[in-house]
Amino acid sequence: MSVKKNVLIKIKGLRAGEGEDMELIVNGTCMKGGEKIYLSYEETDPDGSVYKCRIKLGPTEMVYTKTGLFTTELYYCVGEPYESVISTPYGRLDAEIVTESLEYYDTPDTLVDMRLEYTLSINGEWASDCSLSVVAEEIGA
Repeated sequence: MSVKKNVLIKIKGLRAGEGEDMELIVNGTCMKGGEKIYLSYEETDPDGSVYKCRIKLGPTEMVYTKTGLFTTELYYCVGEPYESVISTPYGRLDAEIVTESLEYYDTPDTLVDMRLEYTLSINGEWASDCSLSVVAEEIGA
């Protein structure tokens, strides 16, 4: 197990047909264990609720877990459809994720630089084609 490092995490998501990217930039930690990379951070929603978030990255998969007032776990793996329940302040949504691609980029300035493309269905109906990027840069390196 390697040393936990303080990082700046940048997460950017785009849903096809929506003109605006979702972007989150937050301080967190990064730790490597075997072939897995673990990113942890806290996220605060508009009503002030704090969530603990964790991204577990493997060579062919990503698992996103968000715990707090509501809990969500999403699994992205190329070729494996994943069904989940997304809890929101507005109710529960049945979601299906079909990951089309997951790629890592080797860049000298980052600990993590990953992109994935997936299709999202909500309550049994196609919702959007999506892309997500996760970049983690060591703070003070």
